[in-house]
Amino acid sequence: MTLPAWSGSTPPDAIFLAHGIFMQSLYNHSDWDFWARWYRGMWDGTFRDWDLATEAALIPNEVWEGEDAVAKVAEAIREIEARLLIDRLPQVEEVFEDAGGRYDVRTTGFDSNRLIDSIENRVRFTLDLAVRSNACDLNEMSTAAKVLRHALDNCLDDPNAVEQFLRRASDMIRARMADGSFANDDELDMLVATLDELALQLRADHPDVAQAVDARASQRFKELDTAQRLAGAQLIEDLREGTTGRLDAELGLATETLRDGSSDTANADALKQSGNRAGKISLAERAKAAESSGPMAGLKIGLRAHKVVDFVLGLISSGPM
Repeated sequence: MTLPAWSGSTPPDAIFLAHGIFMQSLYNHSDWDFWARWYRGMWDGTFRDWDLATEAALIPNEVWEGEDAVAKVAEAIREIEARLLIDRLPQVEEVFEDAGGRYDVRTTGFDSNRLIDSIENRVRFTLDLAVRSNACDLNEMSTAAKVLRHALDNCLDDPNAVEQFLRRASDMIRARMADGSFANDDELDMLVATLDELALQLRADHPDVAQAVDARASQRFKELDTAQRLAGAQLIEDLREGTTGRLDAELGLATETLRDGSSDTANADALKQSGNRAGKISLAERAKAAESSGPMAGLKIGLRAHKVVDFVLGLISSGPM
């Protein structure tokens, strides 16, 4: 199975020609996509996805029958591929909103490439808008613009660097707006809001970035004084009002842990976990606000989530994370 079909020899011309024609016929129809990959892999000795092949072979007989059998089998294989992809991806937490408008948490697969692609597209779009604006004074020679171009052109394979450059550029632009060097216009506001949101999304959703943030934060979280610990507990308790299920229960445990205060390590873990989840809720609420959707009650949980995020980031550094 690991060798080409014609290992050590050359296939006769007639067979090689037939092989090429057959492969072309498979590639011409999307419903034969899996079979094209399977056949080519068997010919070359490179097919390795035996989990997928086994599950394809076990598709029930009735799916293979009838005039529309090809389309039905193709759809069944696509469903298997999607499920296997989720199973193979790194497992991360997803905070989601239930039918009643309350947030809960579950484990899901994570595709880092898709997240980075989305971030690249959004930053390029909002940066180009701001640079082309005639009102805000940001241009390609601005340090903030150079930082962002560097992140987009050279650092997409390093999510920690991307997160740090997004924050750095946002801080620079805010400072320029504050001292009047940059005029405050819609395009620049949109760029800053996008940079802040995407940096938050990387911290909340990308395992590598979240791990790096945790490493920077651990010692500072262990140095909490009593007032900070109790303040954090109250903010997390307030956030519970808009949650349900597992998330509600675990935020409650984080609150109890901080109020108990007997273990510095436990306090740090409770704050890191709660801050990460608050960040995801904040992102979801920002998206709803951008779409002008969701009940007015959503504003309350969005503000409470933002307060938890601000509190946690304030403990980590004197400036925004």
